[in-house]
Amino acid sequence: MLETECHTGAGVVRLVDCMPRRAGHASVVRVAEGVSGRVPMRMDLVIRFDYGRTVPVWPEVAPMDMAWAMRKEKAMGDAAHRGDLESHNYAHFDEHMTRRGRRSP
Repeated sequence: MLETECHTGAGVVRLVDCMPRRAGHASVVRVAEGVSGRVPMRMDLVIRFDYGRTVPVWPEVAPMDMAWAMRKEKAMGDAAHRGDLESHNYAHFDEHMTRRGRRSP
């Protein structure tokens, strides 16, 4: 597990990254937690292999499943999220506002 605090003029955000052990597959988990203030956040999820040279081949449904899960998380969160999840070329992007006490997986 890796914990990092990012200090900005707008506030402080703590990022916690880990890779829990699971049978059959690995998952990378990042949680952004607002420590103070209101900090704008942008998430870029761009999965590539071979040091960025190879775009993974996904089943047709995989990117939509990911987009659905992220939209569901936004709906369950608060109104600080702006807009919809952007997706293109098997890359996914999201912007939101993290404030004190708010956790976003």
